[in-house]
Amino acid sequence: MARWKKIAAGIALFVVGPVLVGLLVLTVLLHSESLHRYVISKAEAGASDSLNAQVRLRDFKLNLSNLTLDLYDVTIHGSEPDPNAPLLRMDHLGASVKIISAMHRRWNLSDIQVDHPVVHLLIDKDGNNNLPKPKPTNSSNTNIFDLAIKRAVLNRGEVYYNDRKSALDANLQDVEFQSSYDSTGRGRYYGTLGYKQGNLHFGDYAPVQHDLSASFDANRSGIKLDPVNFSIGQSHVLLHAAVQNYAEPTVTAKYDAALDATEFRKILKNSSIPRGMVHLAGNAQYRNEPNKPMLETVTVDGDVSSPALLVEQPSLKTEIRSIDGHYKVVGGNAELSAFRANVFGGEITATAAVKDLAGAEIGTLHANAKGISAAALKSLANSASLKDVNVSGELNATADAKWSGNMNHLAAGTDANLTASVTNRANGSAQMPVNAVIHAKYAGDSKTIALRQSYLRTPQTSINLDGTIADRSSLQIQLRSSDLSEIDTLAKLMQTPGQPAPQPLGLRGTASFSGQVRGTTANPQLTGQLAADNLQVHGSSWRQLRTNIALSPSSAALQNGSLIPETHGR
Repeated sequence: MARWKKIAAGIALFVVGPVLVGLLVLTVLLHSESLHRYVISKAEAGASDSLNAQVRLRDFKLNLSNLTLDLYDVTIHGSEPDPNAPLLRMDHLGASVKIISAMHRRWNLSDIQVDHPVVHLLIDKDGNNNLPKPKPTNSSNTNIFDLAIKRAVLNRGEVYYNDRKSALDANLQDVEFQSSYDSTGRGRYYGTLGYKQGNLHFGDYAPVQHDLSASFDANRSGIKLDPVNFSIGQSHVLLHAAVQNYAEPTVTAKYDAALDATEFRKILKNSSIPRGMVHLAGNAQYRNEPNKPMLETVTVDGDVSSPALLVEQPSLKTEIRSIDGHYKVVGGNAELSAFRANVFGGEITATAAVKDLAGAEIGTLHANAKGISAAALKSLANSASLKDVNVSGELNATADAKWSGNMNHLAAGTDANLTASVTNRANGSAQMPVNAVIHAKYAGDSKTIALRQSYLRTPQTSINLDGTIADRSSLQIQLRSSDLSEIDTLAKLMQTPGQPAPQPLGLRGTASFSGQVRGTTANPQLTGQLAADNLQVHGSSWRQLRTNIALSPSSAALQNGSLIPETHGR
């Protein structure tokens, strides 16, 4: 045994002795200024050749006692036009090596530290970037888990991105990264990544300022991001995600997002986006299937809610409250279920589905409106003439729609019933009940609106509508009035505030009109027959009125008219 110990000691001395002598000689030589600069120039040349980019180094420090190397003012130039904005610049890059076995040449990086790295990534209008083009090599890539870096730290990082082709600019400030390696079991990296005051600017949209913080735990089979916090102003997203199998990844995630629609209204410069907070929460999954579109391999299941959204338009200002619904995307299809919201004093419920998101996009929608306030609907008119008009009552309606590809192929239908009462608080006019029923269908391919058994009724008057409104309209109109005095009542109800009251026509009698509308929506042509009996107007009395009417935007004509006075003559 003693002999074997002597032999082992001799071998160790034979192997380690020259190494120690070499390290001692190298330490002495590196203190030579000329050799120091020579090593820097050789390092720059080697790195430049390896990266196929210009690499510059101001200084380095090698400590052989603890096997550490520090590089100072490292600069890597790509093909960027401005030499003062290189691809990468680092104030300091430090690394230490741990020898595991000198005999088997096994080692790992025990520590890496990067201080104040600044990245400038550029893409021109043709899509070319300033990244160096790597040289072809036959060597296999080193697995990062084989390096087993015990500790990695990045401080005060900055990233500047300018994509002229996509009109996108971005920069990240105060980028921080910390990573540790746990060699137990299969080995894993864990740590944090984050930045503050990130700025994203796309096209003509307003810049987006955002923050990110994330914790990660990665091994050879996958990585967990738990949690990830992302914020834009008052909007916050909390994410828990995991990726399995780097070669063919499967991603699972749980998300909880509170989004400030007002923030996105400013960013997108779009006043049609309402104000308020929207909450999204659910789960998502993605699996890599090379022969399928991404939309067919993504599954999303979640809920959407909002206490209130304020819609502000030039012609409309209203609040949508108590929004709630469930959405799902699976197998390339999407659906919205159990959606409800309170608006205009009533409730809207809806379900919707879109099949084949990556292809035909065949969509369907079914919606119900219940108890919609007629008074709230009056605000949609935004007319000064209706300021003093009080409207009470409610609207109930159902709607169905389907489309394929886009809204140009929309086919929709609605059945609506309005029961209301109208008064004018300014002049104390009598209350007038109003009832309306609409059965309508719209065909986007022909841009046609078809009305069936639709009508508007007051106590003395009814208007019935049947037919189509399109480029070649054919709409039948039937009007009946059992007491024309209702017209004076209606005129009084619609009196414009501040304007003189309209002179009463003194209308009495009965009337009917049967006609049709033809032509285009821009140039409609109304023709028909008007009949009135026991007609009174401005104190005059007429037993009978009969005439054909032809009206258009440019002309008016009466034909075959007959007017019989109450006394005698014609």
